[in-house]
Amino acid sequence: MRRVILFFAVILAGTRLIYAGNNENFFNISAGYMFPRACSATLAFEHEYLYQHGIEFFAQYVNDYNSSKFNAYHQMTGGVAYKYPLVRSKNSMFRLRGGIECGSDWNNFIYGAELGIEYVFCVSNRLQVIIQQENEYNFGASRKFHSGINVGLRIPL
Repeated sequence: MRRVILFFAVILAGTRLIYAGNNENFFNISAGYMFPRACSATLAFEHEYLYQHGIEFFAQYVNDYNSSKFNAYHQMTGGVAYKYPLVRSKNSMFRLRGGIECGSDWNNFIYGAELGIEYVFCVSNRLQVIIQQENEYNFGASRKFHSGINVGLRIPL
C-alpha cells in the first residue's frame, strides 16, 4: 500500500510542473495588404507565457505598390505587441493584439499604436498558420492610419 501511495505522490509531483504550450518561442513571417494601396511584410519573434498569453517583438515594412516613382511611400517600423487569448480550442486560437511601434517613413520619425485580432491554427506538427487583422495609427507620418490583413507562418524555435 505504501508503494502505491508513493508511486501516485511521485506522479502528481512531477506533473504539477508540466503545462501544455507554455514558454514556447516562435519566429513569425507574414505578408499582406494594408489599406490604402500598400503591401506589408513582417518578421517577428514571439514568446508565449502561461495560458497562451504572448509578447511579440516585430519589424514591419510597408510599401505603396500603386506608385512607379522612386520616392514612393515607404515605412519601416519596429515594436512590441501583447497578445491576449480570447478563445482557445484544440488546434486553434483567437487572440486580441495590441502594441506600440516606432520607426521611419524615410522623411520623418514616426511612432504609433496598433490594435487588432489574430487567428492561429495548427497545420502540422507545431507549424502554425497565422491570420492577423491590424489597425495602426502613426503620429508624424504622412499616412497616419493603416488597416489591413496579414497571412503568414509561425515556426517554432
